[in-house]
Amino acid sequence: MSIDQTLDELMVDYFTERPEEIDEYMDLIFSEYENDRNLPALLSSLRSLARVKGVSNIAKEVKMSRQGVQKALSANGNPRLGSFTAIVRAMGYRLMPQPVMEITAVAEPSPTYEVRNIDYLIQSLRRQGVEERVLETAVAESRVEYKTASPQEDE
Repeated sequence: MSIDQTLDELMVDYFTERPEEIDEYMDLIFSEYENDRNLPALLSSLRSLARVKGVSNIAKEVKMSRQGVQKALSANGNPRLGSFTAIVRAMGYRLMPQPVMEITAVAEPSPTYEVRNIDYLIQSLRRQGVEERVLETAVAESRVEYKTASPQEDE
């Protein structure tokens, strides 16, 4: 891994080498979205995962342009439900309604989502022996402030 990689590039490389971990990561990003409604963070994570499968392949499958898929999954994206579900399906998943077990107030988007998202990836990369300076550079290049989530935030 190059020291000049962004966090997005590290994420794509990581999941390309470990596709068996994508399901767990999908659960994480959708669970976090359910908690904090941070759509830009969800879309950015999905965009990185779409790069693992191949944005051109997804675009072809959903009959959109490559740029259209990238725009829909950008932090500023606002995809229509039909486009979103088609893209997610092309990635090998589907949206499925589930009963809400408890009623909770909708909170403002929290930076905790991004921290947990990054925390998951960085912990996984550390387990694989990626050097700390490579991780620090990737986070800095991505212009993301990285702080480890405290145990209280994870509960």
